[in-house]
Amino acid sequence: MEKTIQLPTSKWDRAFTISFHLTWIMPIALLLIQLISIGKYISFDITNPSNWKEIDKTFSVPFGSFLFMVTTTTLIGLYTRSLQISEQLRLARAQQELSNEQLLLARKQAERYESQLNLSLKKESFMLYMEHTKQFQENLKQTIKSSKGVFRMIKSTDKERVVINYARLYRKTFPENTPTEMGNLTLESKEWLFDRSNPPINTRALKNLKPDMSERDIEITLREATESLLGIGIFVKANSDADEAFNLHLFMLDIIMVLTILQSIGLMGREDVDFIKGETMKYLKPFFKESE
Repeated sequence: MEKTIQLPTSKWDRAFTISFHLTWIMPIALLLIQLISIGKYISFDITNPSNWKEIDKTFSVPFGSFLFMVTTTTLIGLYTRSLQISEQLRLARAQQELSNEQLLLARKQAERYESQLNLSLKKESFMLYMEHTKQFQENLKQTIKSSKGVFRMIKSTDKERVVINYARLYRKTFPENTPTEMGNLTLESKEWLFDRSNPPINTRALKNLKPDMSERDIEITLREATESLLGIGIFVKANSDADEAFNLHLFMLDIIMVLTILQSIGLMGREDVDFIKGETMKYLKPFFKESE
């Protein structure tokens, strides 16, 4: 059997109720007892002034008990009320503590949900990043393949003369993309990296080419001219193989192919590409005439 827990307020509340009823019952009971016991000795003649003067003395016991019970009931009521106020304050504090605990729990749950959401977003961003880099590489390879078919029409073009570091080129093309955040989901850069004032081919270096230069000096000059391309992950072969002489004509076709690639991924505008092509061909064409 479970024991009922009685709070102090309930005990004093019950005591107040009992005292309140006794305030009326006790004086009336004493009055009845007095009337029954000595009623025959009491004069009830209302015309007798002495009877009115002596009424407080005659009924002093009922009156005294009434005043005593009124005082006692008042004190019990005040004490009970103070206990009720204390209990209400205690319950309010307990409710506030419970609310604080619930708020703290809700905050922790919100932080956990936010952490899970951030983790999910990071996973999604990472998957998008990997898929985007894959599409970029495949698209670039297709562009290179198509460019080879257009620009290289002789048998010696089978050898790979343009090497691309796809990871570096991707970072240069999409600097706003990271494994945790994707800012560009297209296959073109948002901003040009090169233009005629900042060309990918250093035409001033090409201007230094002379017909009587050694093959070594030509190689050094061409490497200087393509240094900016190397910075973004594109290497254009500028030297001869052991079994064949260096072909400057093929080098020019490689440069044109690279410029076409830069345009296709949004690192250069069409007008600037045409301008750089014209400048490159202007300094390389004299060598073709001599070789003819």
